[in-house]
Amino acid sequence: LALEVVLAPDAPIAAALPDYPGEGAHRVTVHQLLNHTSGLAQWDRVGSYQEAFVNGVEQYQRPMTPDALFRGSCSGRLERTRGTGFVYNNADYLVLGRIVERLTGMAYEEALAARILRPLGLGSTGMLRWDRIVPRLARTYFRRDDNGVLIADMPVYTENWDSAGGMYSTAADLARFADALYGGRLLRGAMLERVLTAGLGHDGHGRHAHGPRLPGLDPRPARPGHRPGHAPAHAAGAGLPVRPHLRP
Repeated sequence: LALEVVLAPDAPIAAALPDYPGEGAHRVTVHQLLNHTSGLAQWDRVGSYQEAFVNGVEQYQRPMTPDALFRGSCSGRLERTRGTGFVYNNADYLVLGRIVERLTGMAYEEALAARILRPLGLGSTGMLRWDRIVPRLARTYFRRDDNGVLIADMPVYTENWDSAGGMYSTAADLARFADALYGGRLLRGAMLERVLTAGLGHDGHGRHAHGPRLPGLDPRPARPGHRPGHAPAHAAGAGLPVRPHLRP
């Protein structure tokens, strides 16, 4: 959308969402949403899985529409001065999802499919919902911090991650996506460089992942998330991190 000059990365939220009621409407930019320096309040407040075991995680264990997610996560006061520090926050991506919908005139899921998934031939990738049957969808699990035991992920409505990560995919599709991204088919030149450039000590636009460092990029290591608010990685048939195929 930025390449089509529909919305500049440094435009404020209100440029795309003039009815956005939050304090950051005219202060927080698209760029700050993308690199998690917006200062928006955290969508979930659970600090550990141990806390989630006791109290649950209402934001992900009660079904919510995208509009309810948006109103509940993104419409209040700023918690921090924008642009001054990195704090991973699903609320940033939820706002971005509504921006995509407003600019394309499509539901986020359809915009994603029309602009990325179908053109790249990613037939085994999509948005996940509790009532959809995805053949060969892998069960997700993790190792507890307190005792090191592997257990299944907590029951959640994956669609509540929405544009913050409510998707499934396969290792093959992830490799195709990586080829397209790093090969310049999705973004080019200065825009791709900006997406891949680390922000305030951490990641670029969405580069918050496991896996190897890439040649020529910032050498600081990426950090995996250990909060219940990070979407579980659902892979149909595989749940492995993917090394991008770097091609000329």
